[in-house]
Amino acid sequence: MLAPKRAESSTNSFDVLKPKAMIEVACYMGYSAILFSDAVRRNGGDRYFILELNPYFATAVDVIVELAGLHDFVHIIVGRSDVVPTQIHHVGRCEGGGTSLRSLQTSIYHMGSGADVKLFRAEQKREAAKAGPSQAYNTTGMAERTVPSFTYNVGIVGYGFSAKIFHIPFVKEVPQLKLYAVVQRTPKPDDDVEKDHPGVKSFRTTEEMVQDPAIDVVIITTAPDSHFALSKLALEAGKHVVCEKPFTPTAQEADDLIAIAKKNNKQLAVFQNRRFDADFVTLSKLVKNGSLGRISEYETHFDRHRPEVPAADSHKWKNKVIPGGSAIYDLGTHLLDQAVHLLGLPKRVTGFIGSARGVTSFSYEDSFTVLLHYADGSMVTAKATVVSPEDEQLRFWVRGDKGSFKKYHLDIQEDQLKAGIMPQDKGYGREPSERYGTLTTIQNGKPVKEVVPTVEPPTYTEYYRKLVRALDGEGELPASGVEAREVIRLIELARESSSTGRTLDV
Repeated sequence: MLAPKRAESSTNSFDVLKPKAMIEVACYMGYSAILFSDAVRRNGGDRYFILELNPYFATAVDVIVELAGLHDFVHIIVGRSDVVPTQIHHVGRCEGGGTSLRSLQTSIYHMGSGADVKLFRAEQKREAAKAGPSQAYNTTGMAERTVPSFTYNVGIVGYGFSAKIFHIPFVKEVPQLKLYAVVQRTPKPDDDVEKDHPGVKSFRTTEEMVQDPAIDVVIITTAPDSHFALSKLALEAGKHVVCEKPFTPTAQEADDLIAIAKKNNKQLAVFQNRRFDADFVTLSKLVKNGSLGRISEYETHFDRHRPEVPAADSHKWKNKVIPGGSAIYDLGTHLLDQAVHLLGLPKRVTGFIGSARGVTSFSYEDSFTVLLHYADGSMVTAKATVVSPEDEQLRFWVRGDKGSFKKYHLDIQEDQLKAGIMPQDKGYGREPSERYGTLTTIQNGKPVKEVVPTVEPPTYTEYYRKLVRALDGEGELPASGVEAREVIRLIELARESSSTGRTLDV
């Protein structure tokens, strides 16, 4: 326990130093965190880090901080004191870092004492880590993640179908993420984020929300023609960004956002969640383990039978030729992203885009076929149509020189979410056996079929788990802006090909 005079001396120093951020090593079971973080915040600071090597201490401190109402300001980190300050700087959480703890003392968290007990405890823990791992630690000396490395506050722009179905349920499943705020322009009695999620801040404009210094990550869930402006606004306000697909209407806008993210040292991800569809994960496994051999043809579908033009369409952009609109931007982003993620970029593109419903207006596109031509002669066919009177819709048909994989039905996760089944519920994401795909191989000169169980999916929760690891500097983004930009460019080429009748080089 800190002596009263020592505590008063330390907190008074903040009135003069006014630190923007502070790192405390091995706090006094939460006492100093409450005392000092309040002083730092009172003097205009925006971050307070507690660094603990022992995950059990960290868990206890986490509870105390939560009870004190400081969870949005205090960030508890599990890790070594000679490593984590560098990590904090790497992910843009603290200015002036990037070196060892000793060199950070005077500039970031110096408490006015050369023999501070915190440093003594840190040295003890460092020596223990060097002595070898124990049950509580992994082989690198870093504690296993029994508590979050950081708690990232998430602000969501938009409170419609996308936010409610595809983002909020998964954000709430990842302990390192906290649903902190939502922009909802016009709440209604039966549609109000403050009623649905008590304690979550509600803003009327994105401009207001991005000015909140507590927000770390902004998720854009609005219509595609707003993606560029809102992502730019959030990045320039110093926030990491997750943008719904389609990323941007044009590749040039994507390039601009990538440059802005780099300039501001922020992460820019795009919500290509169908990389985590169970059927695609199953197919990827077969391709990568060589079950199909060299792929000659990859056919991917998103077909439905909806031949009537909707009388009232709340998602008009999904059929209309407006910036970021029409079926190829809505569904093509998923199909093309999966293909490129698995097989790489093609050499040429051919596109056929129009209306299977027979709408002759040039401003209406509900269906498409896109051919991706590869240097080795292989080809991807990506198709989506609204006129397909089948009892089972084809999803994948992938052929190689050793085998063929055929799969019907769309991934089950979206329908489950619409039905109110949540990621934490038993059976979420798991396909029934009657929907499994079929692998055909040649054995003794004859085709032999076998049912391939759909793998137990990581589900769309994995997107946000991977996002957290990337923010922590420990992995790649689940789908980066750079990758999504390539898909937008393929869509642009496919539309140009369709209008000119030519196959175009990538």
